[in-house]
Amino acid sequence: MDILEIILLALSSGWDALIDYVSQHTLTCLVPALFIAGAIAAFVKKEAILKYFGPDVKKYMSYPLAAVSGVILGRQPPFSIRVRP
Repeated sequence: MDILEIILLALSSGWDALIDYVSQHTLTCLVPALFIAGAIAAFVKKEAILKYFGPDVKKYMSYPLAAVSGVILGRQPPFSIRVRP
């Protein structure tokens, strides 16, 4: 095995790992995130969001609320599917 074959094998393995990661990430993270975003858009009024995150709200009120919201929305749902080869 010469150096060119080793480099091509490494590049091919890296590409396969990247494709595998992207396909798993789409299924387990992106699809639930889109459903959550759609539910928020459908059920939460714009005025309710602007009440806490609008331009006239004090930063000491909006930043902690944003942090808590990010933790709640950012956690991975327990029903996510783990695909193992």
